[in-house]
Amino acid sequence: MTTVAFASDTIQAILFPSKITFEMKGNQVVLDTNENPVLNYNDKTYIPLRAFAEAMGASVDFVAGSEATGGLHLITVTSNEYQLTRYGPEDNLSPADNTFFPLTVGLSLPDGYRPDSKQLSIENTTNLVFSVMNRSNDNLIMDSATHLAIEVYTVKDGANDKLVHRYALPPVPSPIPSRSAYSLTVPWSNVDSSGKKIEPGSYNIRLVTPEKLEYQVEGSGTTQSVIGYPGMKYGLHSYPVEYK
Repeated sequence: MTTVAFASDTIQAILFPSKITFEMKGNQVVLDTNENPVLNYNDKTYIPLRAFAEAMGASVDFVAGSEATGGLHLITVTSNEYQLTRYGPEDNLSPADNTFFPLTVGLSLPDGYRPDSKQLSIENTTNLVFSVMNRSNDNLIMDSATHLAIEVYTVKDGANDKLVHRYALPPVPSPIPSRSAYSLTVPWSNVDSSGKKIEPGSYNIRLVTPEKLEYQVEGSGTTQSVIGYPGMKYGLHSYPVEYK
């Protein structure tokens, strides 16, 4: 038995050993019920809100109750959706030319990351940001069959060793407006595919793309392509990190 407190009231709930698996958009996440115990109360199952939201690809913000909040804790759950950024003349966005491809994709980590020093504390790396940019003056439509993913590998002898986490990215919205970018924040709680916390060590976080990214200019009906990896100009494809 365990006691759960709500303000001045208490209830008694029963520990409810379970295996909880989330299936969505090609991803499978297993909840670590050792760190997030499941409860049963009045024939209803309860799991921690943050664990549930992050497993579903959402992010959670918590502000403790205070006089300013009327004594209520403020909990905000934000769904994981693509955000659109449009660039104007003042943004000095380099146009598509022989140096920059019209369509580019990339992955970014928090501002504190320095690839030369590998000093990023991966335990604080809870948000991975995928971006796709259109540098051209046309609206572009990425091939809906394009498979993109974020993967985390252990590193041994300087090379990728074992896959510990994979997140399949949802299709990019179409069209991608001219001189614009879509970005998607992917919450990650530093767990492996079975829901267990990863072990301390060296890891590589990488963006997986096809060899070529195929797209069409809206209304043209003609398929074009750019090279996936060499053509990437918006964030890196791979980040070495240390988890201590």
